[in-house]
Amino acid sequence: MKQWRLVLGMVAGIGLAAACQDAAFARMNKCVDPVTKAVTLSDLPCKESLAPTPAQAAASAEADRQAEIEEAGRQAARRADRQLRDKYPDQASHRRAHHNELLEVSRMLRGPTARYRELVEQRKPLDVQAAFYVGKPLPLELKRKFDANEAAFAALVDVFRGLQLEVAAIDAQFGNERARLSRLWAGAPPGSMGPLPAASAPSLPR
Repeated sequence: MKQWRLVLGMVAGIGLAAACQDAAFARMNKCVDPVTKAVTLSDLPCKESLAPTPAQAAASAEADRQAEIEEAGRQAARRADRQLRDKYPDQASHRRAHHNELLEVSRMLRGPTARYRELVEQRKPLDVQAAFYVGKPLPLELKRKFDANEAAFAALVDVFRGLQLEVAAIDAQFGNERARLSRLWAGAPPGSMGPLPAASAPSLPR
């Protein structure tokens, strides 16, 4: 009989403990985060988690967008550096490419140079004729020839200026590349220097 009473007491104790646990569980607070929708149980009162304001949400989205842009920029810089280093594995290859670019511009000078000599030869007889009219108006036909020659010279000057600007742009581009490549050749990790700066537009004195 004592053993039966002992067993009954143990069963009753277990039942009482389970009941207490059920009661305690029933008293726990079911907390739902309004932002993440995560559900948690706590015997403490739920803490209010306020949803972000429209301004906060916009700021967060802008921060994420900026982070994505910056990461894309870093990836682009790494890719550009690797391509540049692969294209010019050493200083000799880069200098050779620079020379070839300038050589191509020098070839473009042949036509304008020939035209310049032609205009100089056209001007000589005009100057001889104009010497007879010092202090006097030039005859209309002679004046027209002078004006045409001057206009041709002016157009040729623009051509030479354009070629000078092209040479300056080539020098600036290769100068920027050489400064960057010197660090890459020395072992700098691709992308560690940020994006390759664009060469500033050259200008010529007037």
